[in-house]
Amino acid sequence: VSETGPVPQVRRTTTMDAPPRRAPPEALRNETARSRAIAHFAAYWLFLLFILAAVFTPRYTRHFYRQTAAVREPLLRNEILDNVFLENAMSAEQVYLALETLLVPHAFQDRYYAGLVPGSVDARGRYGRGQAFSRDDKTLKYRPRYTAMALLALGRVRLRQLRVRADGGAACRAPGFLKAFYATHAGAGAPARCFARYSRADQDAGDLALRDPADGTDLALEYRASSDGGGWVSPYSKVDYGPGGQVKDLRVGARLAREDLRQLRRAGFVDNATRAVFADMSWYNPNVDMFTHARLAFEFLPAGKVRPTVAVDSAPLLHLQRALKGEPPYAPRDRAAVLLEFALYLMSFWYLVRVTEDVTDYASLKAYLAVGWNVADVASVACFVVALVMRVVTSLKMFMGHVNTFSEDVAADQHADLGGAASYDKYIRLRLTFQYYRYGRNFLAAGVLVNFVKAFKFLSVSRQLSQFTRTIYVVSAEMLNVLLILAIVLVGFAIAFHVLLGHAIAKYRTFSDAAITLLLVVFGDFDLEEIIAFAPLLGVLLMLAFVVIMTFIILTMLLKIVDVSYGEVLEEISGGEGDLARDMRLALYRLAYDAYWTVQIRCTLCRARGALA
Repeated sequence: VSETGPVPQVRRTTTMDAPPRRAPPEALRNETARSRAIAHFAAYWLFLLFILAAVFTPRYTRHFYRQTAAVREPLLRNEILDNVFLENAMSAEQVYLALETLLVPHAFQDRYYAGLVPGSVDARGRYGRGQAFSRDDKTLKYRPRYTAMALLALGRVRLRQLRVRADGGAACRAPGFLKAFYATHAGAGAPARCFARYSRADQDAGDLALRDPADGTDLALEYRASSDGGGWVSPYSKVDYGPGGQVKDLRVGARLAREDLRQLRRAGFVDNATRAVFADMSWYNPNVDMFTHARLAFEFLPAGKVRPTVAVDSAPLLHLQRALKGEPPYAPRDRAAVLLEFALYLMSFWYLVRVTEDVTDYASLKAYLAVGWNVADVASVACFVVALVMRVVTSLKMFMGHVNTFSEDVAADQHADLGGAASYDKYIRLRLTFQYYRYGRNFLAAGVLVNFVKAFKFLSVSRQLSQFTRTIYVVSAEMLNVLLILAIVLVGFAIAFHVLLGHAIAKYRTFSDAAITLLLVVFGDFDLEEIIAFAPLLGVLLMLAFVVIMTFIILTMLLKIVDVSYGEVLEEISGGEGDLARDMRLALYRLAYDAYWTVQIRCTLCRARGALA
């Protein structure tokens, strides 16, 4: 109590005494959630633009096909014999001709395509116009050979043969009526043997000893468990060929390589036990800083057919280190492209941390993966992580490889390898490096696709933009019955076509090939004349029945389900409010609002720290 009277008591209100705040209406909460999701979608589009910049900024992307075609087209378009191309090779004799008349001249050219001689310089310093060097001149002999004036041939051509054993699981016994034939031609008591198809378990793992009948020279082909890279699965026969085999490296130069081929030909390099012959060669183009590897594969199938396959791949294997160093002809744009790519990988690791935190919000990992968009997040991160690992492995192999450190002393007629491991007079092992690079590009492509599909996750918050996802959701519930009917019809017709035409038409030689061919028939891709040639009655009837059932009945059912489902989605959209422009304005306002207050808070904290200091 004071002199003026009692002091009035001021009652302090607390949060417990304050009246409760009214919850925002449901519509306001929906609007806030929609604008927030649209804001996330706008930010996600910036991330997609970042992906596009990382993929298309490197200038080497425009040279991939051109470089590959520079090696592949001459091999496919030049003739072995009159009107006989590489893809038409059908005998061991034509395999030798393909290697001698196509691969060797293409790999080792002593003249440019314009008729100029490499290494010849006239008195005025003009390249390719001087007097031609002799073939024995060491300046030309040890000079890397050029192809089509731009491609630098690296090292030797490697031949590798895969054989089956004459005894064991790969051998088979001929029927009894051939015993007299074998006794006559192979000697009395000789077993009537034949060679079955190839398998890794039945591959001949011993050295191959041959003798040239012309001069009696002994040829020893060493067996190697791994030649260069992994195995190879034939796209034609589906046979899985191993990475090893009996190896022979042809000498550098067209003349010497031809002599080695003719010697192998006389000695019987290919015989009844041969199941595959591979020829590998690598090139480098200094104009675009890109390597190319080519493999010619000749399969000797047990049925007697020879199946040639050409696989050519190009890659900028030195692009990473040279772009970062800024070596000519690389510009700042190339360095920026490398930094953009690795920034993309770093963002993937950051997102991996976010995904790990999101998993803790679910009861279990199974519950987290039960949401489809979460599976897409995990797949996206996994693809980018694997792509980064493959990128690093490729760069490490090139750093430690002999190609990056090679030099030679032509004047002294000797090779000085800085790494001391290899020379251009040997086979250059690049195929395994190409495989790592290609695996990385494949996972990068999958990651880009998954991230673009994830854009529909953010589109679902807008009524106008969610038509696709809503239609898919409605259709998926009603599509199972029709898909089951489609599978039964497709499997039945695929088996029928395989049994009827598998012996004569390559498109139906296996069940999987027949099923894929029939799926293409739905889109109008089929050759009725080819079927008429082998099954003029039953084949035509089967094809007509399949077209009528699949195209006019089942596809009509599918389209009707999609049409009805899309109509239901449109009715839902028209029944509610959904102004896309308004949503975008709210989203942009939210982005600007969050950015503004983030900056203000940061500035306030900085001023507070300054005042305390």
